[in-house]
Amino acid sequence: MSFDPGEDQATFDGLVTVELWPRDASEPVTVAGALRGPIARQESAPTAGQVLQADVVWHLPVALVAERPPLGSLIVEDSGATWTVLAVELQTLSTRWRCSTRALSIEGEEIEIDLQRPEWAADACGAPVATYTTYATAVTARVTVIDQRAASDQNERAGLRTIRVHLGARLPVEVDDRVLYAGHTLRVLQVAGLERLDRLPELEVEEVR
Repeated sequence: MSFDPGEDQATFDGLVTVELWPRDASEPVTVAGALRGPIARQESAPTAGQVLQADVVWHLPVALVAERPPLGSLIVEDSGATWTVLAVELQTLSTRWRCSTRALSIEGEEIEIDLQRPEWAADACGAPVATYTTYATAVTARVTVIDQRAASDQNERAGLRTIRVHLGARLPVEVDDRVLYAGHTLRVLQVAGLERLDRLPELEVEEVR
């Protein structure tokens, strides 16, 4: 069933002007007469309400946006609120693009982390030795301890904590990179969500000792 803005104005905000940044574009398109639906907010990951998502439907006039907005495009409001386009349909007698969008955020006890990448070289005996170069600083993140190995375990990983880190920015993190924050040094074990538009990147890391 097609949406007719004239049938249910009470459900939607008034017409506003936004900037549409098509994915990989260097310049935005100014869109007057954009129509925004109600915002639905919920937890994006099990973090006691710390990693959140807000979903909203935007209607953009075809007269100003001639081509279908690519998935991953950004809709930016005057307030700075930024929405990522996840799905697009042509509706209302082919006069409006219906864009399903999402904004992701970290609330509450967020921290800032630095990210480092190892560069490997052989020492005098031929053994590999890593030196680390910082490639991102002051990245907003949420850190959650998900596992604590018993200190009595008879192996080299005894007593190490496994930690989950949600990143507030999409960065090219790799396994064996390091996360630094508040005197802690963590090694990246797994990386998830870097290519997904609908969730924040997530790292599984452990303490380096």
